[in-house]
Amino acid sequence: MQRLIQAWAEGYAALLTAFGLALRPEWTADRLALALQAMLDGFLLRYRILPDDYPTATVDDVGIFADAVVAFAVGVIDAERSGISGRAALDALAESSNQPRLVFAVTHQGDEKTYQNYSCQPPVRTCGGGILGLSPCLA
Repeated sequence: MQRLIQAWAEGYAALLTAFGLALRPEWTADRLALALQAMLDGFLLRYRILPDDYPTATVDDVGIFADAVVAFAVGVIDAERSGISGRAALDALAESSNQPRLVFAVTHQGDEKTYQNYSCQPPVRTCGGGILGLSPCLA
């Protein structure tokens, strides 16, 4: 298994280099490969235990694993090449209070989805009920 993860790490490193991307300082290609493998293992295990959960785990034909990988990559890749850690970047985002924040919520009624926008003006600590998932307003 370790050899397989190392092969993926080398592939991720080559991909990052080819696209001119950089990882945040606390991340290496090896750590990236290990974390993605752990995510995959967890999703596969959960799917095998509770397969009925997964038909509803897609939005616009994109599975929850793909969305989780995208969210993970956003935090791991240093797109601005700032050189700051993911934690420091998140802290800076949470502390910035000079821009309004926008939060989205999705509600389901049968097969119909309703999208709602909630505008939060800083320094709001919480946006209140009805918001699904993590909210940028929880700064």
